[in-house]
Amino acid sequence: MPMPTPRRPGKSPAPGLVLKPTGPRPGRHRLERGPRLESRHHDDAYRATPHVPVWCAPAQRVHAPVADPRNDHQVVVLVHGFLRRPVHRLRGVLPVLDDRCRFPRGHRSAVLDRPTPRCPPQPRATAAHGPIIDKGPLEADDARAEDIVRTHLRTICAATGLQEPEVRIITRTGSKKQEINARFKVRRGTPTVEVTRRAALELLIDGLTFLIGHELGHFHGYHAWRVIHRWTSAGIALGLLIFLIGVAGLIVASYFGESTIVPSAWTGAGMVLTLAAIALYCAFSRREETRADLFAVTYQQTLIGAEQFFTARAADRVEKKPSTRFWRRMNLLLLDHPYRSMRLASMRTQLERGRTP
Repeated sequence: MPMPTPRRPGKSPAPGLVLKPTGPRPGRHRLERGPRLESRHHDDAYRATPHVPVWCAPAQRVHAPVADPRNDHQVVVLVHGFLRRPVHRLRGVLPVLDDRCRFPRGHRSAVLDRPTPRCPPQPRATAAHGPIIDKGPLEADDARAEDIVRTHLRTICAATGLQEPEVRIITRTGSKKQEINARFKVRRGTPTVEVTRRAALELLIDGLTFLIGHELGHFHGYHAWRVIHRWTSAGIALGLLIFLIGVAGLIVASYFGESTIVPSAWTGAGMVLTLAAIALYCAFSRREETRADLFAVTYQQTLIGAEQFFTARAADRVEKKPSTRFWRRMNLLLLDHPYRSMRLASMRTQLERGRTP
């Protein structure tokens, strides 16, 4: 049966009214008030014409044709305003509803296809026995990625004797680009390993094991790093404060025509202290990164995972190095991560000597 043409905006009936065609001419409709669906049971869904909520903006009218299970003909339900619940949550209320939608040419109606009436409700699938049908593609990928990361994490923690932290799947780690990366954070007192979706789904097994082991290395030395982080942050804040006091003294001295020797000394001292604190922070950060690498490679006893991870990272972000050795060393003073060649060299040295981090 052809779908009835929706009425013009402004002349639509009140919410809850059902438009049904009355004759062969298109555009002619009669109004009939359809009952609302009051029960959430599966059988009751077939005893009433469902008032289907559809996503729409405030004061926007959307015609959503659905199949009436009682007499197998289509009706048009008019919906106003905001929704009470999203469509994907109506599976328990309306088992006849499906996610497949198409928009016919000529109007903005959403045709919701459905299976055969009076079919039994489908059980909710889980990752253990099939795909997750109640979630979108991104949520399904996140669930699969979380299962993969938890499996690797549980294995490494059981072998190293660490407490198993929480797992969180993220899109990116600070940058605008979705990269293969991970990080360790303590959120409200709970240690959490955050892994990007690409890292969990695209890295090979050895590369992902090295990445998770690296983050567990940060977890292993977190308490010492937290103390260092606090002291270096306090040094940076103190240097900035002294620098701002010196700048304010210079402004006041120049305004009143006084000597600027003392304010200049304060400004220089604040700048030197700030740069020294930043360099010290970066040095401790590089040391912690090296220790985390050694923790991961001690568990794996091979460089295959590290090489796989660094190869994937190089495809996402090219490491920039100065041309000369002097400027490479100067640039390293303000880097919080060592160069990849330095990290591989330190891990290779540890494997050759058989030391523990």
